[in-house]
Amino acid sequence: MSKTGIQIPGLQFGETGNFLLIAGPCVVESEEVVFETAEHLKKLSEKYMIPFVFKSSYRKAVISVGADGIFIETHPKPAVAKSDGANMLKLSEMEKLLIKLVALRKTINSF
Repeated sequence: MSKTGIQIPGLQFGETGNFLLIAGPCVVESEEVVFETAEHLKKLSEKYMIPFVFKSSYRKAVISVGADGIFIETHPKPAVAKSDGANMLKLSEMEKLLIKLVALRKTINSF
């Protein structure tokens, strides 16, 4: 990663030494799910100083870009998600995963 951090047209993240987290439900299925998921992920990303981009698609119009980051589909209740629930991480499990990923990133950056 460059010394200036991750750069995406229109967005700039300062150097945190962390990965870029792109996460959210696969599709916009309700305002409640979108806001619950976004608020939870925002709190976690601030807590662990992880640059965060919320993603959700309308009718599966998914576009991905190359970045020093990870892409995770999350949902408060994957079993009832309207799309790809079996592939989603439960929102309640996100913090545990992020703790491990931040530790891994720090280890990698120490070399």
